[in-house]
Amino acid sequence: MSSPRNRILGVPMSRIFVLLIAAMLSILVLASAACEDDDDNGNGDEPTAEETVDGTPEATQEPTGTQTGSESQLCSDLASLDTALTALSTALSDPNSSVDDVRAANDAVDAAWASGQASATAVEGERVAAVDQAQTDLQAAMQALPGDATLEDAVTAVQPQADALATASQEAFSNIGC
Repeated sequence: MSSPRNRILGVPMSRIFVLLIAAMLSILVLASAACEDDDDNGNGDEPTAEETVDGTPEATQEPTGTQTGSESQLCSDLASLDTALTALSTALSDPNSSVDDVRAANDAVDAAWASGQASATAVEGERVAAVDQAQTDLQAAMQALPGDATLEDAVTAVQPQADALATASQEAFSNIGC
Protein backbone atom coordinates (compact mmCIF):
# COMPACT_ATOMS: atom_id res chain seq x y z
CA MET A 1 0.00 0.00 0.00
CA SER A 2 1.38 3.42 -0.84
CA SER A 3 1.89 6.04 1.80
CA PRO A 4 -0.42 9.09 1.98
CA ARG A 5 2.45 11.17 0.54
CA ASN A 6 2.23 9.17 -2.68
CA ARG A 7 -1.45 9.99 -3.17
CA ILE A 8 -3.40 13.00 -4.37
CA LEU A 9 -7.01 13.15 -3.26
CA GLY A 10 -6.70 9.47 -2.31
CA VAL A 11 -5.62 8.43 -5.81
CA PRO A 12 -2.19 6.74 -6.22
CA MET A 13 0.38 8.86 -8.04
CA SER A 14 1.01 6.10 -10.59
CA ARG A 15 -2.65 6.14 -11.61
CA ILE A 16 -2.60 9.94 -11.86
CA PHE A 17 0.50 9.68 -14.06
CA VAL A 18 -1.20 7.23 -16.43
CA LEU A 19 -4.36 9.34 -16.57
CA LEU A 20 -2.27 12.45 -17.23
CA ILE A 21 -0.50 10.70 -20.13
CA ALA A 22 -3.88 9.56 -21.50
CA ALA A 23 -5.25 13.11 -21.26
CA MET A 24 -2.19 14.55 -23.00
CA LEU A 25 -2.48 11.89 -25.70
CA SER A 26 -6.13 12.80 -26.26
CA ILE A 27 -5.24 16.46 -26.57
CA LEU A 28 -2.44 15.62 -29.00
CA VAL A 29 -4.78 13.54 -31.16
CA LEU A 30 -7.43 16.27 -31.21
CA ALA A 31 -4.85 18.95 -31.98
CA SER A 32 -3.33 16.93 -34.81
CA ALA A 33 -6.79 16.31 -36.25
CA ALA A 34 -7.59 20.02 -36.07
CA CYS A 35 -4.28 20.91 -37.71
CA GLU A 36 -4.47 18.24 -40.38
CA ASP A 37 -2.65 19.26 -43.51
CA ASP A 38 -5.18 20.14 -46.17
CA ASP A 39 -3.62 19.51 -49.56
CA ASP A 40 -6.66 20.91 -51.35
CA ASN A 41 -5.55 23.59 -53.77
CA GLY A 42 -8.97 25.19 -53.63
CA ASN A 43 -10.32 23.93 -56.95
CA GLY A 44 -11.71 20.65 -55.60
CA ASP A 45 -9.56 18.69 -58.06
CA GLU A 46 -7.72 16.34 -55.70
CA PRO A 47 -5.58 13.59 -57.19
CA THR A 48 -6.91 10.09 -56.65
CA ALA A 49 -4.96 7.35 -54.89
CA GLU A 50 -4.01 5.96 -58.32
CA GLU A 51 -2.59 9.15 -59.78
CA THR A 52 0.10 11.59 -58.81
CA VAL A 53 -0.36 15.31 -58.44
CA ASP A 54 0.30 15.90 -62.15
CA GLY A 55 -2.42 13.38 -63.10
CA THR A 56 -0.13 10.63 -64.38
CA PRO A 57 -0.54 7.12 -63.01
CA GLU A 58 1.76 6.16 -60.16
CA ALA A 59 4.51 3.81 -61.23
CA THR A 60 4.99 2.26 -57.79
CA GLN A 61 3.27 1.80 -54.47
CA GLU A 62 6.44 2.56 -52.49
CA PRO A 63 6.61 5.83 -50.53
CA THR A 64 8.20 8.58 -52.55
CA GLY A 65 9.09 10.99 -49.76
CA THR A 66 5.99 13.07 -50.39
CA GLN A 67 2.92 12.13 -48.44
CA THR A 68 -0.74 12.37 -49.19
CA GLY A 69 -2.99 14.00 -46.62
CA SER A 70 -4.08 10.58 -45.35
CA GLU A 71 -0.46 9.43 -45.03
CA SER A 72 0.38 12.58 -43.06
CA GLN A 73 -2.58 11.95 -40.78
CA LEU A 74 -1.57 8.32 -40.35
CA CYS A 75 1.96 9.43 -39.44
CA SER A 76 0.48 11.68 -36.76
CA ASP A 77 -1.76 8.87 -35.54
CA LEU A 78 1.17 6.44 -35.39
CA ALA A 79 3.14 9.00 -33.36
CA SER A 80 0.19 9.22 -30.94
CA LEU A 81 0.09 5.44 -30.76
CA ASP A 82 3.80 5.40 -29.93
CA THR A 83 3.20 7.87 -27.09
CA ALA A 84 0.43 5.68 -25.70
CA LEU A 85 2.61 2.58 -26.02
CA THR A 86 5.36 4.35 -24.07
CA ALA A 87 2.87 5.02 -21.26
CA LEU A 88 1.80 1.35 -21.33
CA SER A 89 5.41 0.22 -21.21
CA THR A 90 5.98 2.54 -18.25
CA ALA A 91 2.96 1.11 -16.44
CA LEU A 92 4.18 -2.43 -17.12
CA SER A 93 7.72 -1.72 -15.90
CA ASP A 94 6.88 0.37 -12.81
CA PRO A 95 6.72 -1.92 -9.77
CA ASN A 96 4.36 0.58 -8.11
CA SER A 97 1.82 0.24 -10.93
CA SER A 98 -1.35 -1.74 -10.50
CA VAL A 99 -3.20 -3.83 -13.04
CA ASP A 100 -5.74 -0.98 -13.15
CA ASP A 101 -2.90 1.34 -14.22
CA VAL A 102 -1.99 -1.11 -16.98
CA ARG A 103 -5.63 -1.31 -18.06
CA ALA A 104 -5.90 2.51 -18.14
CA ALA A 105 -2.72 2.77 -20.22
CA ASN A 106 -4.05 0.08 -22.54
CA ASP A 107 -7.28 2.05 -22.95
CA ALA A 108 -5.15 4.97 -24.17
CA VAL A 109 -3.41 2.67 -26.67
CA ASP A 110 -6.79 1.41 -27.86
CA ALA A 111 -8.09 4.98 -28.25
CA ALA A 112 -4.97 6.05 -30.15
CA TRP A 113 -5.29 3.19 -32.62
CA ALA A 114 -9.05 3.71 -32.97
CA SER A 115 -8.38 7.22 -34.25
CA GLY A 116 -5.57 5.86 -36.44
CA GLN A 117 -7.77 3.25 -38.10
CA ALA A 118 -9.69 5.88 -40.06
CA SER A 119 -6.53 7.26 -41.65
CA ALA A 120 -5.12 3.74 -42.03
CA THR A 121 -8.01 2.70 -44.24
CA ALA A 122 -7.12 5.48 -46.67
CA VAL A 123 -3.55 4.17 -46.93
CA GLU A 124 -2.59 0.87 -48.47
CA GLY A 125 -3.71 -1.95 -46.21
CA GLU A 126 -0.47 -3.93 -46.46
CA ARG A 127 1.54 -1.14 -44.88
CA VAL A 128 -0.71 -0.96 -41.81
CA ALA A 129 -2.18 -4.49 -41.60
CA ALA A 130 0.55 -5.60 -39.18
CA VAL A 131 -0.31 -2.71 -36.84
CA ASP A 132 -3.97 -3.64 -36.90
CA GLN A 133 -3.20 -7.32 -36.18
CA ALA A 134 -0.78 -6.44 -33.36
CA GLN A 135 -3.39 -4.11 -31.83
CA THR A 136 -5.99 -6.91 -32.01
CA ASP A 137 -3.53 -9.29 -30.31
CA LEU A 138 -2.81 -6.77 -27.55
CA GLN A 139 -6.50 -6.22 -26.86
CA ALA A 140 -7.09 -9.99 -26.76
CA ALA A 141 -4.27 -10.38 -24.20
CA MET A 142 -5.74 -7.58 -22.06
CA GLN A 143 -9.23 -9.08 -22.20
CA ALA A 144 -7.85 -12.48 -21.21
CA LEU A 145 -6.38 -11.06 -17.99
CA PRO A 146 -8.49 -12.21 -15.06
CA GLY A 147 -9.89 -9.60 -12.70
CA ASP A 148 -7.57 -10.74 -9.92
CA ALA A 149 -4.43 -10.63 -12.08
CA THR A 150 -1.24 -9.30 -10.54
CA LEU A 151 1.11 -6.84 -12.20
CA GLU A 152 3.46 -9.75 -12.86
CA ASP A 153 0.63 -11.60 -14.62
CA ALA A 154 -0.08 -8.51 -16.72
CA VAL A 155 3.58 -8.06 -17.66
CA THR A 156 3.88 -11.71 -18.68
CA ALA A 157 0.67 -11.68 -20.69
CA VAL A 158 0.79 -8.21 -22.23
CA GLN A 159 4.43 -7.14 -22.70
CA PRO A 160 5.09 -9.36 -25.77
CA GLN A 161 1.99 -8.01 -27.53
CA ALA A 162 2.84 -4.42 -26.58
CA ASP A 163 6.36 -4.90 -27.96
CA ALA A 164 4.97 -6.42 -31.17
CA LEU A 165 2.61 -3.48 -31.60
CA ALA A 166 5.44 -1.00 -31.05
CA THR A 167 7.55 -2.80 -33.67
CA ALA A 168 4.68 -2.93 -36.18
CA SER A 169 3.92 0.75 -35.61
CA GLN A 170 7.55 1.76 -36.11
CA GLU A 171 7.77 -0.31 -39.31
CA ALA A 172 4.59 1.27 -40.67
CA PHE A 173 5.93 4.71 -39.70
CA SER A 174 9.09 3.96 -41.69
CA ASN A 175 7.31 2.33 -44.66
CA ILE A 176 5.00 5.30 -45.10
CA GLY A 177 7.96 7.66 -45.03
CA CYS A 178 6.95 9.61 -41.94
